[in-house]
Amino acid sequence: MMISLRQVCPLILFLLLTQLSNGQVKIESNLRIAARVVDGTQVFKILPDSKPAWFLGMKKGYNIEYAVREGQGWSDYRQAASNLLPNLDNISGNLSISTSYADAITNIITDQDYVPREQTLNEILLADKDMSRHYLTFIMLSSYSDEISESSGLQFALEENLEGMVRFRIRINDHPEYTSLSTVNTGNLYNKIPQPKARISVGDKIVKFIVNHEIYNRQIVAYQLERSENGSDYQKIGAPRVFNQQSEAGKDGLIWIHDSIPENYQTYYYRIRGYDYFGYLSEAPEEPIIIVGRDQTAPYRPYGAKVEQTAPQSIRLEWNYDIEQADLQGFQVITSEDEQGVYKRLHKELLSRQSRSFEYTFPAEVPRFYRVLSVDTARNAAASDLAYLVKVDTIPPNAPDFVTAESDTNRVVTVSWDKSAASDLKGYRVFKAYHPSHGFTPLTPKPLYDTLFVDTVGMERLEKKVYYKVVALDKNFNHSSMSEAAIALLPDHIPPTAPLLVEADIDDNKMLSLEWKPSSSADVESYVVHRYNFDDSVYVSMGDSLPPETNESLVSLENLHDQSFAEVYLVAIDSSGNVSPRSNGKRVLIPSKLDKEIKITDAEQTDEGVVLQFSRNTQADEEVLIYRTEGGGKIKILDRVVITDNYVDASIKEGQEYSYRASTVKKTGFKSALSDPIKIEVR
Repeated sequence: MMISLRQVCPLILFLLLTQLSNGQVKIESNLRIAARVVDGTQVFKILPDSKPAWFLGMKKGYNIEYAVREGQGWSDYRQAASNLLPNLDNISGNLSISTSYADAITNIITDQDYVPREQTLNEILLADKDMSRHYLTFIMLSSYSDEISESSGLQFALEENLEGMVRFRIRINDHPEYTSLSTVNTGNLYNKIPQPKARISVGDKIVKFIVNHEIYNRQIVAYQLERSENGSDYQKIGAPRVFNQQSEAGKDGLIWIHDSIPENYQTYYYRIRGYDYFGYLSEAPEEPIIIVGRDQTAPYRPYGAKVEQTAPQSIRLEWNYDIEQADLQGFQVITSEDEQGVYKRLHKELLSRQSRSFEYTFPAEVPRFYRVLSVDTARNAAASDLAYLVKVDTIPPNAPDFVTAESDTNRVVTVSWDKSAASDLKGYRVFKAYHPSHGFTPLTPKPLYDTLFVDTVGMERLEKKVYYKVVALDKNFNHSSMSEAAIALLPDHIPPTAPLLVEADIDDNKMLSLEWKPSSSADVESYVVHRYNFDDSVYVSMGDSLPPETNESLVSLENLHDQSFAEVYLVAIDSSGNVSPRSNGKRVLIPSKLDKEIKITDAEQTDEGVVLQFSRNTQADEEVLIYRTEGGGKIKILDRVVITDNYVDASIKEGQEYSYRASTVKKTGFKSALSDPIKIEVR
């Protein structure tokens, strides 16, 4: 057998990555036992787990004892083998072993600094990082010949076969610290290596074998591929392959073995056999794997394909193909109604390899899209670029009918329409706008082939309607006019903005006068006044809803019999019933609970203006609020002053009637009730 250390490099990694279980049940230290049956005899092999254990064993020798399971315990230990060492004479002097193979084994044992020939440093580091001894290489090499395995200094046999559970105690001479126990169940020993099965993948001058190593890892160490051209004379192909858990295949528990097939369409015979740790190769399978390679390389593509219409139902297609390929068989023309549709052949037999044009008459409408395929003798094909037939067609299809749009509660809008009757229809485009007078924007960058479209309108938008139009287009990209707009009513979950309460005042008749700035929301339908008192648990609505165009109102507080004040607010309600947050509040004092602390006793016109005379029960330094109504207008605050007995209003107009009222403001900010009005006409 000719095998180099470069070939066995992948085998080294195997021992680091897999669990070896040739009958052993338990592994306890630096040395393990593999076992099988050969010609009816039980044979065993030591598998060192570390460099020192192997190196010292090769130099000092192994002593092996065994004990047999008896009931719940073990028998006394008996000698199995003593001073077990490699037999270099049997290795180097065996003519059945190649010189390079024997040389590698001998040098690994005797030369501590030996680096196997043809093996790179990176490959060695995968198996033996400290580089001082290549014990793993030795173990693997000893597994490719039964003669080497017997002379390796690791294999031994007993005078008689054992039954049941056997425990081996392995010791290295002069080194009791390297003592190991390894238990073997002799009932599980094998005498025949299984024949590996593989899945096959055949390509262009290549074949791939896929072996599930998890099925065979109890007996098989490596897999050997063999090939024959006549079905009888088999040759080994490459080095035996072992499991590598770090490879792409190993991550799935598999082994991949590739082989290059010399010639396609020629029959080759393969078989896969397995080695075990004792150097035995599995029997050759009765049925080989028969492989025929197939050409899978496509020919060169045709180029420059173009098509023209020579008659209403006839076309002429031309193309170029300058490169002559030895296996080019001919050309095939295919066509389709649509660029992305299903293509069909226009002729049954291939056009000759010299053809550069093709004419065809259709029984019905002429398709628009064409390609030319170059086909080789293995039926591999390559397609030209698309050839597009330009037709003179300026008549668009009719606009789609019965377009509808409907929104659900999540603002998902479903748009649908009736199918167009145009025979050359290519599809539809959908457009959208938020107002019918706005420009409609396209929603479909590519034509739709269905008559249904789904759109989503964002919740943040304030519009209550969305409009859709649909356009049909034919295969010459003529667009129809837009359809009638379909309106989808959108659910509104956004409340309007709150109004701004500017003024709140109450007269002696408990009529509350309100003025406000309206909500900025465009869809407000009404306003409602809310009241809150110190003994209320909720805000109470007061009166009917107020129309959206108003900004002032009078509300009665007559029902507040025992209250000294009330807080009033305003809310806006939109067309969907959404209620805005409450406006800013205003506190008003109920007249029945207040004493009028100031009274205007007289109003007289002078050269300076209208002079008001007061009678009051207030402190001299308290402020007085003076209100004025001009004509029939609204009462407005005129001034805020600290006065003694009178006040002069100099901002009067001739011929105008004025009404004056007053109230006081305490230092605490509490405002008294308004005084009774007093009127005067300026002359």
